[in-house]
Amino acid sequence: MTRRTRMYLPFLAVLACGMHCTAQQVKSSQGAPVLAENTANITLGRSLAPLNGPWKFHAGDSPLDPVTHAPLWAEPGFDDTQWETVDLTPKPGARGPILADEDYVAGWTAKGHPGYWGFAWYRIRVHLNADSAEKLALAGPADVDDAYQIFSNGLLLGSFGDFTRKEPVTYHIQPMMFQLPQAVAGKSGSPAVVLAFRVWMAPYTLGTSPDPGGLHSAPLLGDADSIATECQLRRMALFRFYAAYAVEAFFYALLAMVAFSLILFDRSDQVYIWIGAVFLLTAVEASLTAMDVWTQHLSIQADSLIADGFLAPVASAGWGLMWWAWFGRQRMTWLPRVAAGLAILYIVSNAIGRGLIFAAIPHPVTSAFVMISLLIRLVFGALLLWIVIDGIRSVGLEGWSVLPAIVLLGVGAFQNELSFLIWFPFGVRVNLAQVAHLLLAAVVALLLLRRLLLSVRRQRLISFSLKQAQLQADFVAAVSHEFRSPLTTLRTITELLVQNRIPDEKRRQQSYVFLDHETTRLHRLVEELLDFRRRESGSEQYTLERHDVFQLVRAALDDFGEQAEAHGFHIETDIGSPGDRSAVQVKVDEEAFRRAVRNLLDNAMKYSPVCRTVWVNVSVQDHRVQISVRDQGMGIDADEEQAIFHKFVRGDSAKRAGIKGTGIGLTMVQQICEAMGGEIRLQSQPGVGSTFTIVLPLAED
Repeated sequence: MTRRTRMYLPFLAVLACGMHCTAQQVKSSQGAPVLAENTANITLGRSLAPLNGPWKFHAGDSPLDPVTHAPLWAEPGFDDTQWETVDLTPKPGARGPILADEDYVAGWTAKGHPGYWGFAWYRIRVHLNADSAEKLALAGPADVDDAYQIFSNGLLLGSFGDFTRKEPVTYHIQPMMFQLPQAVAGKSGSPAVVLAFRVWMAPYTLGTSPDPGGLHSAPLLGDADSIATECQLRRMALFRFYAAYAVEAFFYALLAMVAFSLILFDRSDQVYIWIGAVFLLTAVEASLTAMDVWTQHLSIQADSLIADGFLAPVASAGWGLMWWAWFGRQRMTWLPRVAAGLAILYIVSNAIGRGLIFAAIPHPVTSAFVMISLLIRLVFGALLLWIVIDGIRSVGLEGWSVLPAIVLLGVGAFQNELSFLIWFPFGVRVNLAQVAHLLLAAVVALLLLRRLLLSVRRQRLISFSLKQAQLQADFVAAVSHEFRSPLTTLRTITELLVQNRIPDEKRRQQSYVFLDHETTRLHRLVEELLDFRRRESGSEQYTLERHDVFQLVRAALDDFGEQAEAHGFHIETDIGSPGDRSAVQVKVDEEAFRRAVRNLLDNAMKYSPVCRTVWVNVSVQDHRVQISVRDQGMGIDADEEQAIFHKFVRGDSAKRAGIKGTGIGLTMVQQICEAMGGEIRLQSQPGVGSTFTIVLPLAED
């Protein structure tokens, strides 16, 4: 069998239902026929026994009967005394080279037939002492290179593998049960039964282990129920044995889907396509191994052709290109061509070295190509290391974080050479390469997560920068409009006055009032921009002094009263007259406080196109003073209540209504409140109105 299918199974399983086994070899008595030299005497009850031997062995294939076309070496009367004698009893302490199985027996290449591949025969005579009504069966050997047919007294019982072709098609070993003819069982002293195995070993098996060839374990003989139970146990063990490949395939397939889905989050980063493709190839290779071991849907040669002749070379090139894309693809532009060339050489060397296409190539030639495959894998490893070193030079920490993945990838690439490092936790076969592959999946998943987070962060920064740029552009446009309106008024009235085109004194006085109003408006706008610039640069200085909050609010209302009247607004207040309330002291910068209140009043008027009333309330709660400005305007959407305090941000409803503004007023109010130890609160409902509340702590005595 091949490197993928060395089975570690117990053959001397004693069933708990009371099965027992006694097997005794019978020595030839003096004068007995020479045909009985390899005869075993088996007494059977509800039990099974291994046919350890002695077996007769001969390399080559049997001639056919000219009449029946049946192999002559399967006939019970054939004289096999000149054949070699082989014992399938495991030596104490001996272990298989691949799976370290204790019942392993070396193949014919270690017993005088080195380098031989092809057909060979095993024969044994068995005397059965069993009840004539007992149904007997044979369990095929659990470890064999590579396919076999089994005969009982010249009758073909069955086969493992497809023997319809000139060179049989081989499969990964499976538990097989063969029913013996009813006439075989009889009373003590019944004629011996001759069991013959016709074994085929393919040429590519020569390089898979140190001592391949033929039977590596003894077949089991027993009652049909016991054999059926043993085969079922073997199937369960086989499934458990290779479960690690299914787990590996599942995780890599899952990571492949995750990698492909990440393209939706970042279409600019092509590394996700490479990662998804490489993970998918690895998942296919692992699932192919599990499926081929558990079933007979794919032959060993077809499996090796797909896995070793295509998937492994393409995956090796894919890993290199993936890490090349990981570091940006700006450097080492020659790498894709080199990786493709190495992959083609790898495919050719594997196909020839493993005898996947040309089976008749001499063994020394195939061994040379196996060494070439090893050299190509070393070159791939050096190429990966070069990519990482170049990445470390270009990106620093990011390159070092990839290094563990490269080490694990190198361990997985040499799984054949490291196949002796195996463990069997809970009956599951786990080798060092599988551990490396699972750790590699975990490491790449973490690297992928880190890269995604950095990508999302980068995209957010780009999006934020674009949004800020758009907001600044809107701000410049809004400021330009705010300047254009008063400047246009000033220029028009000034031209009329200079040209003496306003002869009426009353209209001339009105023009002076308009000039004063627009000049004041322009001055406030300039001051607002300068204040905003100082606050953004951190150079704004506040002079905090104790003031009566009621007087400050009344002063701000007096400042704003004329502007409100000019726009037809009425301000209703609930702050009391100077003599109604005792002084409520707050520690603020007077000018900054009045500027904040004026800004809230200006917004209340600006965003109230229908209702011409603004309400102002001052109250004291929990040692904090609250100055509220309420309107019945268009209101603010709930999802915009936090954003409108950011600089240059204006509500969508205001933009749709065509209301102009700079988008820095509320930012200024918030900065002023926070500088004085307070805060600004907002309650709003679209279509109902908004209430902005300045909350300040009372001044300590």
